[in-house]
Amino acid sequence: MLAITGSTGFIGSHILPYLSGPYRALVRRPEQVLSKKTHLLGDMENAHDIEALVKGTDTLVHLACTTNPRTSNRDIPADIAQNLISSARLFESFYTANPGGHILFVSTGGAMYDLYAHRKPIREDAPAAPWSSYGIHKLAAEHYLEMLARQHK
Repeated sequence: MLAITGSTGFIGSHILPYLSGPYRALVRRPEQVLSKKTHLLGDMENAHDIEALVKGTDTLVHLACTTNPRTSNRDIPADIAQNLISSARLFESFYTANPGGHILFVSTGGAMYDLYAHRKPIREDAPAAPWSSYGIHKLAAEHYLEMLARQHK
């Protein structure tokens, strides 16, 4: 079974109709619950909601984010709590509940690199130079995920 966050966001709402297998999605608002069988009402900052999402799943698709590059600097501590800390908790909970499972983390592209780089388009092997809290927490989440993957092999 697949666990998915961000299923009602831009990317999630476009891929959800194409999922063929069973899935469980975490959504924040009651009006987003499409089916009680597949959608859990909860919050990424709540450890119990995260545990319920990942229990008995073998793949996690993490798309959720409460900010974007333009809004993330308005309240940096909230951005860190809502996105970086909750992502790290999600990754760890998934690994604990599903050893050997797989995680697909949709990070970011443009917010990770120098906006004013002389070479356009910017290549993925360019050095990371995030210019917003959004880019910083996405890069940090990538590093936490890589660390957990090494620890759990």
